[in-house]
Amino acid sequence: MHRATLGLLALATTLSCRQPELTEETVLRDLGKDELVLQFWTDPEGWAVTKPCEAKPNLVSVDEGRDAATAAGWIERVCPDDPDRMRLTEEGRRRSARWQKYESTDTRNTRIAWTVPVGRYARSGAPVIARGPTPNDEDTRLPQRFVTIPGRYVPNEDGQRLYDTGWQRIRAVDRIEKFTLWKGIWARRHGGD
Repeated sequence: MHRATLGLLALATTLSCRQPELTEETVLRDLGKDELVLQFWTDPEGWAVTKPCEAKPNLVSVDEGRDAATAAGWIERVCPDDPDRMRLTEEGRRRSARWQKYESTDTRNTRIAWTVPVGRYARSGAPVIARGPTPNDEDTRLPQRFVTIPGRYVPNEDGQRLYDTGWQRIRAVDRIEKFTLWKGIWARRHGGD
């Protein structure tokens, strides 16, 4: 092989092995806003009133979001024997102005999904960047770093209402985030990719 070709090959190998370091600044920029949310469903107001109740004896339905929203006084049963038929209470309607609402367009499922921000993540220290992938890492083809962000969730007014009605407080919790180097840029991996 020609000496110039070997030199270019060595330079290309050196450049390809160098990768930017993941910095605290990059981690903090990519974290963005982190909220704790509660989700539950209700029936549309008109539909919940006009559709007749059906007896569903011994129906047991477990839904943490619905149960928490019921305990907080935000929703109530439309039908006494059906825990899945829910509507907003007067208090729920008042508070719902600041909640996210998604109405299904499927005519067979006319439910409304509510997303209620109940707290935010407050960091209690600097991010700790691990210097290599963990042995349990499922994909080691790309350089990865695990970052621990110490902190806790701080409830907002709706979150405090849930705590007051018996929702278990969330204690200090460290977030663990995975950052992957892709095309020379470190980015947090989001669920699903």
